[in-house]
Amino acid sequence: MGLRAKFQKIAEATTMEAAKEAVEEASEELSLMGGMRFISNLSLRDELLAAVLHHYCDGRLLEALQQFREGSHICGANKVLIALRTVFIEDTTPIEAEDIYRAFGVSSLSVEESNRRRMEARTIGFWRDWLQTVEGGERPLSLGDVLQFATGLQKIPVGGFP
Repeated sequence: MGLRAKFQKIAEATTMEAAKEAVEEASEELSLMGGMRFISNLSLRDELLAAVLHHYCDGRLLEALQQFREGSHICGANKVLIALRTVFIEDTTPIEAEDIYRAFGVSSLSVEESNRRRMEARTIGFWRDWLQTVEGGERPLSLGDVLQFATGLQKIPVGGFP
């Protein structure tokens, strides 16, 4: 019987007789882990299993994780991972009107004091006001809906839009 099967048998034991028998079968492995204990009730059985899981998960993996952390710190990869955190972890910050305005910002306008420039400035003003109205909840849609309509995305990508 494999190690996993032995511990599963301990976990699934519903009576003290079955639990003691399962612990006896796994006594060699428990001794090697430093988890061999006398159990007199099922709550002690649960503590035994928690200790085994702690040893198996934390004890075995802790040293490897420490080495990984130290290695990434030495070569500077930890800074890259921290910078890429928003790529790997969902960004839960809400979109603001200013974010969308910047994403669709105008890079060049017509000549100053021209009629065309005045119309462009007026259109940009209306666009900004409308985004703020949507942000304020005065419309039955969200800024995420506006962004999704324009780009197909609910959030602005980490690298922005080209």
